[in-house]
Amino acid sequence: MPVAYFFDDDPSKQIQTELELLGAVCNMGVSNIALYAANHRQTSSGTVSDIIDKLVKREALERTDGRHG
Repeated sequence: MPVAYFFDDDPSKQIQTELELLGAVCNMGVSNIALYAANHRQTSSGTVSDIIDKLVKREALERTDGRHG
């Protein structure tokens, strides 16, 4: 933990935001996906990455089209 966390508001806000993001990521099961990918063959983890990339692109497209999935 940087010392500035206790005295300067800017780093503490950034760290708090990162901690909230970490909590959200853990709650979404992302850690389980990462563990799964790490424990399987490279081709399997590549497939998982491909699926995630397609989902991210689809969500971005839906946001720009004004649709929500």
